[in-house]
Amino acid sequence: DDLDVIFRVPRRKDTPVHYGGRMAFLPDGTFLLTTGDGFSYREEAQDIHSTLGKTLRMTADGKPAPGNPFADAPYVWTYGHRNEQGLAVTHDGTVWLHEHGPQGGDELNRILPGTNYGWPAICYCLDYTGAYVTPYSEWEGMAQPEHYWRPSIGPSGLAVYEGDAIPEWHGDIFVGALVNRELRRLHREADGSWTEEALFSDIGQRVRDVRA
Repeated sequence: DDLDVIFRVPRRKDTPVHYGGRMAFLPDGTFLLTTGDGFSYREEAQDIHSTLGKTLRMTADGKPAPGNPFADAPYVWTYGHRNEQGLAVTHDGTVWLHEHGPQGGDELNRILPGTNYGWPAICYCLDYTGAYVTPYSEWEGMAQPEHYWRPSIGPSGLAVYEGDAIPEWHGDIFVGALVNRELRRLHREADGSWTEEALFSDIGQRVRDVRA
């Protein structure tokens, strides 16, 4: 009842995949929405004038949020994404996002405004045909992932644990793994590396979303 459409991606596409579609509020009350690359339109992830393959930042009523980084692309906050399936904002406003790669190259990224996360110009993956998407895994001006998976785990859902009940988990990141049918706990070590633990493998189900 009383449905209001506050934003619509203007690009019409004929592919039924790679929507992105994760949502989160930032501490300032503005709203993040992820949009996938539409699969067949992946080059548009590098075009800031397209709203595919982006994180978009807007007001709660769907207007471009003030202070976004690109004057001529008023909704775009970050770009170069493939298919974002996890988004979480911590109490201090840190934004974490993960996205699917094709064969390998699922990524966990810390999201900073104005940043290019590289897809499809750089990745740690192969296309479904077995061919390289790109020969490059890094390029000047494009961010490296905080962590990536090869082979793919099919990440879905994301939560950052900030509770006190389990102190040793405080600040850890939890990700559903569709391929492996389990939950992954990621812990950042003092040297910046990540350790990973598989949890709840016995449920034998594809974990689609994660909440703390």
